[in-house]
Amino acid sequence: MSLPRFTPHHVSEHDGKIEIVGSASADNYRGRVWLGEKWIGYVGRVGEAPIEGRWFSAGSQWKFVSEDRQALTIKKEEALCLYDGYWGERAYMVLAPLTWTKEEFVPTKQWDHEHCGICWFAIAPTSSPTFFRSSARGIVCPDCYQKYVTTRSLAFIEEEPIQHLRATGQEKSEVSGGGAEVGGER
Repeated sequence: MSLPRFTPHHVSEHDGKIEIVGSASADNYRGRVWLGEKWIGYVGRVGEAPIEGRWFSAGSQWKFVSEDRQALTIKKEEALCLYDGYWGERAYMVLAPLTWTKEEFVPTKQWDHEHCGICWFAIAPTSSPTFFRSSARGIVCPDCYQKYVTTRSLAFIEEEPIQHLRATGQEKSEVSGGGAEVGGER
């Protein structure tokens, strides 16, 4: 199943914001709604870092509004990948030209662990203290760094999130116990 696509029909700039009106091939992906009124979302060319914006209904079409000047490079009728806010953040981490450094997690009185920004694996002295931090401050576990960041792969979007968490050693109860739901509702 391929990602939903957004095809721009009109690109304009108003008050410092880029407005792109077009049509979406679908408003959902793998049973989850990805597109809704005033929702944060991302669009981007295949293999390039997606652009963040907000969706607005425009009759039978959708309007994507972004403050990112890169949105001005989008051309009419160019089929773009459409991501929801959750997966778009992760696609950005993988596809953007970021610098990554390997680090070790050191707990403090206020903070005893971190989570991988892709699979939500707990990074802590009791599990695995090693992680990679991006120049944009994103954090990923070594497994996701090797599988997705170094290869610029978005395969994690295709995988079933809970199966991926279990494959990386993260139990479902740890995720729900932490108050986070992978791919949850807005």
